[in-house]
Amino acid sequence: MEHKLFSGKTTNKIAFLLIMLFVLACFSVCAENKTVKVSSSTNKNKENRNKVVELAKSLEGKPYKYGTYGPNAFDCSGFVFYVFRTSIAKQLPRTATAIYDFCSSIKDSELEAGDLVFFKTTDSGRISHVGIYIGNNKFISAISDGTETGVLIRSLSDRYWKKTYYGAGRVLPSAGGFSEEEINPELPGEGADGKRALGTEKKPATKSKRDGFVAYVIDGCTCTQECRPCSLLW
Repeated sequence: MEHKLFSGKTTNKIAFLLIMLFVLACFSVCAENKTVKVSSSTNKNKENRNKVVELAKSLEGKPYKYGTYGPNAFDCSGFVFYVFRTSIAKQLPRTATAIYDFCSSIKDSELEAGDLVFFKTTDSGRISHVGIYIGNNKFISAISDGTETGVLIRSLSDRYWKKTYYGAGRVLPSAGGFSEEEINPELPGEGADGKRALGTEKKPATKSKRDGFVAYVIDGCTCTQECRPCSLLW
């Protein structure tokens, strides 16, 4: 009499278990890869913001001169332009109004060191001054008028700056991790050049990914073949 090592039902169960183990292993590696990416992005964002703030502070005391952008003298927008380009090779527009239009709007409660603050200091009704927020309710900018001029650190609570303050903007991803644009680069509401005017409301993403194991099964692996199990399938 011939004896089979495994019955048909047993073989099916083993095959099913192997498939489930493979899927679980793949899901685990993908989740780990995502965590590493977020951590790496967070560190890079913090590093860039620190570079911006450190260079800005190192220029404290430099004189104000209209129409210049360093390295020995600055006007307000020239100072911001120089700091971002020199510290992290980030190219910004050259005027305060253009920088204002270039930024994404953020709430005052969201301000992080390395974000920008804008002021209306003239009767024109337009943005006329910009500075770099450095934390603790303080900012640094190239000031043209008053008892002291030049690159100076001031508080947003100071009477004059509190009165002329207009709002905050962001050109760098948050130090907390991925920015909204990094997570979903196809957010609506942006112009053809990818810029978003300050004050424009960010609309919710048109599509979102599910979380957890169900997301893996339904949406498929999103590690782009970076993990070993997935690479075996392609």
